[in-house]
Parts: sequence; C-alpha cells; structure tokens
Amino acid sequence: IYLNKRLLRNEQKHGLEEDEAESYNRFAELLGHMWGFITQQAEMQLKQQKEKKKADKDRNI
Repeated sequence: IYLNKRLLRNEQKHGLEEDEAESYNRFAELLGHMWGFITQQAEMQLKQQKEKKKADKDRNI
C-alpha cells in the first residue's frame, strides 16, 4: 500500500527508486488477485491524509 500511495502522488517529486519500482512490480504480480483492493486502500488512505492535513491547517488559522 505504501508504494502504491507513493505512485499516486506527484511522480516527479515522490517517484519510486529503482529497487522500490522492482518491488512494486513484483508485489503487483504476486498479489494480482488482490491488487484492486490494495489500490483502493492506498487511494482511501491518501484521501484521508489529505483531509486530515486540510483539517489541521484550518484549525491552525
């Protein structure tokens, strides 16, 4: 999920290193039957992080 979240962000700023990309591809191949669920989890966690960050920012104003 961690590697998938990194890919969902701006790839130039948070792109994967070569060894991380290899691991990501290996996991995608091994966990292909669950990959849709893993991708959904990563997207949901990233959305929650953004909402929390926005709420914290609003609270500090």
